[in-house]
Amino acid sequence: MLQREQQQLQETQKQLILEEQQIQKKQEQLILEEKQERERQEQLQQKQQQQQQQLQQLQQTQKQLNDKLLENLNLKPLNLVSFRKQAQQREQQREQQQREQQQREQQQQQQQQQQQQQQQQQPPQQQQQQQQQQQQQQQQQQREQQPPQQQQQQQQ
Repeated sequence: MLQREQQQLQETQKQLILEEQQIQKKQEQLILEEKQERERQEQLQQKQQQQQQQLQQLQQTQKQLNDKLLENLNLKPLNLVSFRKQAQQREQQREQQQREQQQREQQQQQQQQQQQQQQQQQPPQQQQQQQQQQQQQQQQQQREQQPPQQQQQQQQ
């Protein structure tokens, strides 16, 4: 009887010791995790501080740029107006060029369609003459559509 109780006691002690070891391991792991979490927090704080500094620097730079801009605007109010006018003129020119380009493309398409229709209807000898005439017409129309600067280049 006594021996059996002793055996049971020993078993219980072993189990207790095992459990204690497990608890210790868990504690160590928890301590480790806490340490890692603290380090992570510190890194985060450092990052936040850096970002804060960068933000302040950016704000300062922005303020300096704004001040310079205001200074320039106060010095040259006419320049801003002329700058806007130039921008508008450039935009209008771009639109004008696009319209002209579209017109040219449409005319070329129409002429190609005409050529195809005429080629289908005419005997071979007349086709060549017709093509030459149409090419001359195209050149004439392009000269009429282009601004003076481009006309000079074509004539040369």
